[in-house]
Formats: sequence, C-alpha cells, structure tokens
Amino acid sequence: MNFFRKRAFTLLELMVATVILATALVALSFAVSRCVRGYSAAENMQTALNITEDKLAEWALASSKRDEIKTGAEEGEVTVRGRTYAWRNEVQQTDDPKILKYEFTIKWKEGGSALSRTFHGLTPRESKLERSKNP
Repeated sequence: MNFFRKRAFTLLELMVATVILATALVALSFAVSRCVRGYSAAENMQTALNITEDKLAEWALASSKRDEIKTGAEEGEVTVRGRTYAWRNEVQQTDDPKILKYEFTIKWKEGGSALSRTFHGLTPRESKLERSKNP
C-alpha cells in the first residue's frame, strides 16, 4: 500500500514549472540578443576609429611630403568585412595664417540607421619639410 502513496508532480505543478522555464528562456534570449547587438556596435565603432586613424596618418604623411598643406575636401569609401564606411576630410583656413583646421567625418550604416563620427584638429600650414628649410 505504501507504494501507491508516493508523492508525484501534479499536472498543475508541471505546467507552472514549464511557464517559469519558458519565461526565463525568453528573458535569456533577449539578453543574449542585446549583447550581440552591443558587441556588433562596438566592433563597428572600433573599425570606424581604425579607418579614421589610418586615413589621418596617410593624410599627414602625404602632407609632410609637400611644402604646404592645401585646403579643400577629400573623400572616399572603405569596405571592411562587408560593411562600407564613407569618409571625408576637409581642411579649412583659420584666423591664424600658419594654422589649418581639419574635420574628418566617417559614416556607416548599422541596424537600418546611419551613424557618423566627426573628429576635429589643427595642423600647421607648412609641412616639416618647409619648416626645416626656414630655420
């Protein structure tokens, strides 16, 4: 007789446990999804910053080979891991004739929206080459 008196889970207890488990799995899937999107956004931002550093270094190197840095805009596109980044570098005069201002902007699309970052800086009008000629 004792054999039949063992306690087992009722159907109601199993249903409650299933609902709790399903709720936890849904919450976990949302958390994982947000982490993946956050990682992707951070990776895209890092790629944009790397492209910015590369393009500004190329510009500085090309500028150092000329006697004087020219004003104006230069733009282009770079594709990294299937994503296209558009960049634009604009060099403008400042109030001081010896100093130029540059504005580097990089744009890309992420999750259906367009993102961009702009970096500003100052640079001497004359290159190192020209400064070494005029002590």
